Amino acid sequence: MPKSNRKTPNSFLIYRKEKQSWLRKNYPRMPQRALSGIVAKMWKSELPITRGKYESMALRLSIENVNRSINNRHVVPTDYVNGATHFFVLENVAKKTSIEDEFVNSIFDFDA
Repeated sequence: MPKSNRKTPNSFLIYRKEKQSWLRKNYPRMPQRALSGIVAKMWKSELPITRGKYESMALRLSIENVNRSINNRHVVPTDYVNGATHFFVLENVAKKTSIEDEFVNSIFDFDA
């Protein structure tokens, strides 16, 4: 699967990757199933502030993934009509001929 199409990891998966690599390094002979169980128990016993740190990391990665999937598009707000903000999307095209050629006729509606 291409890297850009992968699902963004959630907070537990980020935590698991970090802790599991540490456990794997310190306990190389421990079976994978046991490692996963230990990490799950560690996650359940973490303080909310620690879990929040990983939740913010997951949110940041999710935002970066969305920005990457837009792939060189610039969202320009144009106006506010009937409770929805309308955005026009400008796309950077490889062959830069004129600003009119770069305009993409897409409108995204977001509830205000």
